[in-house]
Amino acid sequence: MLQYMGASVSALIAAKPEAVWAIVSDLRRHPELAGSGQVTKIEMLTPEPIGLGSAVSIRTELEWLPLPDGVTRGCLRADAPLYLADSLPGTPPFAQIWQFELLPHGGGTLIENSVILPYTTPVFFPFSLLGTAVGQLEANTMLPTLRNLAQMLNVPEPEHFDTFLYPADNLITMMPSLMVASLPWVAGASVLGLSMLGRRGG
Repeated sequence: MLQYMGASVSALIAAKPEAVWAIVSDLRRHPELAGSGQVTKIEMLTPEPIGLGSAVSIRTELEWLPLPDGVTRGCLRADAPLYLADSLPGTPPFAQIWQFELLPHGGGTLIENSVILPYTTPVFFPFSLLGTAVGQLEANTMLPTLRNLAQMLNVPEPEHFDTFLYPADNLITMMPSLMVASLPWVAGASVLGLSMLGRRGG
């Protein structure tokens, strides 16, 4: 059995959903928002406000590898002020999808930041360790994102975070079925099996 890789982090922000939405839906502010520190420039390619089909050109830079301009993210869903999902690159299938989901909670907003990657791993040991490690790497960038968000809203940082080292269920429904996603594993196992048979026959 396989599972998609990803992660999600949620926290309670002491601000109204409309105020939170004003920041997360303004993709030009994501260089300031993104906890990874890798987003350096964003340019809108379609008219504002953001909506289904909106697109941006982004520049990201790793510490050891500057990436070229022109990587495009497309908006898959934007239900103001509750939900934003976009993908990199292009759109599914086989896309990396990022999501912000906002839920009113008391006088504040319960916000979940999550991501699903276009890669799968078996759920059993030792392959499951890979999924856990990748999920932790992604979660480690989302924790500072939510802290940055609180600072941008001029409210206290969240006191508690819920972290899950797997993607949100609704993101999984945006991806190809696991049966389709399992094809690279099946192909790899087939090649390995044929190679072993060839060696035995030799």
